[in-house]
Amino acid sequence: MTVHGIGHHGARDLYSQGFRSAEDMRKSGRWEKEFRYHDDIQHPIPRAEVESIARFVQIQVERIEYRRGKTMSNDVDLLITFPHQDGRERGLLRRLCHRLEVKGFIPPDGILSFSEPATLRSTRENKKAGSFDALDKALIVFKHVANSTTRKRDHYRRVDLIIARWPSFGAAIVGWSGSTQFERDLRRHAEKLGFKFDSGGLRVRGTNEVVPTAHERDVFRALSLKWIHAQRRPGERALDRPGAFEIHTWGRVGNC
Repeated sequence: MTVHGIGHHGARDLYSQGFRSAEDMRKSGRWEKEFRYHDDIQHPIPRAEVESIARFVQIQVERIEYRRGKTMSNDVDLLITFPHQDGRERGLLRRLCHRLEVKGFIPPDGILSFSEPATLRSTRENKKAGSFDALDKALIVFKHVANSTTRKRDHYRRVDLIIARWPSFGAAIVGWSGSTQFERDLRRHAEKLGFKFDSGGLRVRGTNEVVPTAHERDVFRALSLKWIHAQRRPGERALDRPGAFEIHTWGRVGNC
């Protein structure tokens, strides 16, 4: 059993203090926030619920005025972009999280981590290019409200919100949801060709010029690689695992 925010180093420290289980930690009362939604977060999420959460979030994205006109998963990754509208994603994450809080979809203390380096980079001229790969992202606890059929009570689920630029959306999908092995091999291959690849995009080394990769196939094409379907890519995590989704603001929700 895992507890969010407690890594290997923290676990060793806790063990030296006499803690032997998550239940020992719970009883101590020192980690009230970490255990508030712990039980729900530990349960696998059915595919249908992953899709439902994606729809809930998509509705909120579309109502922030930006738009006018396996069978189980441990968490939900939502990659969000604005097709053919580069730049409109800036600042979206903060507004989206605020709206989800106001609507009650993010409970108190439900934002576990929040960073918007891409938005800050676009508004600070002196921002170093070294952090170019970073995407705006938030790790939240999502309150999936009860309904009269499939959920008899509210469920609390781990959800990652990731905002990507449209010109690099394909790279974001490949980079964010691929296996460690596959990503490592892809980065090494890109380096041999004079590129740098990460979830923020594909760029020319030395100049940092962005290579357009709005779709996954664009990444493979630019790296002179034969297209490999997500299910056949090497590694322990398939890119089309149940919890990975993309959101296009024109209304399409699809599997990564």
